[in-house]
Amino acid sequence: MERELKDKIVVITGGACGIGFSIAEKYLQNQVAAVIILDTQQEKGEKSTKILNEKYGNKAIFKKCDVTTDLDLIYCEIINAYKYVDILINNAGISERDNPRLTMNVNALAPIEWTLKFRKHMSKENGGKGGTILNMGSLFGIRSSYFGPVYQASKHALNGFTKAIGHQFNFDNSGVRVIALCPGFTTTSLVKKYLDEDAEKNIPSHILEFVRSMKFQSVDAVSNAAVDIFVKAETGTIWVIENNVLLQHEYEM
Repeated sequence: MERELKDKIVVITGGACGIGFSIAEKYLQNQVAAVIILDTQQEKGEKSTKILNEKYGNKAIFKKCDVTTDLDLIYCEIINAYKYVDILINNAGISERDNPRLTMNVNALAPIEWTLKFRKHMSKENGGKGGTILNMGSLFGIRSSYFGPVYQASKHALNGFTKAIGHQFNFDNSGVRVIALCPGFTTTSLVKKYLDEDAEKNIPSHILEFVRSMKFQSVDAVSNAAVDIFVKAETGTIWVIENNVLLQHEYEM
């Protein structure tokens, strides 16, 4: 399959800020034709899109989107406007200790549903030309720790799904490559709450101590990895970017 970003149409969920925004910018630097940024945060999304368009020439658009409810509507809008999507990046994610159902819906069920919908569109079995789906996982979808069990469960589920749907047999039939990138601790809004001065008011001390003992990498390290694996990753593979080092994770099957 072709592994060049140039002239591709890209959809990124959770793309208004952080890792998603950084990936959008890196892909635009690699001359994709268009980036469709999806996010619940309308003000941030519109601001981010404006920044990208000023730098890269009106190749980015923003659509307000809740990945748990808006798949069918957004899918139709995108296909009507662009006719084809080459790359889907399932980046939207949350960590809500007190809302396990929402965490599982956003982090696992939504990317599964989005993958199935866009994979069907891309599949050569349905007249498509193939494509790539990148699921953004987490280091804690591979390792386990004593905190955030629901978050970890959601990311383990996504990795398992990626391995199965991305199996070589499925790729041979569809031409759709499915891969995952699992970042280690990264300076995003998701972890910012653990680093704030007033975090002690809401988060147990042993969790704060653990998180604050970790080495953090920049979002640029993750977005650069997202470019690298687009070029070199085989379907069904899981990649880890930790402390700025990108490695393929070997699963026993």
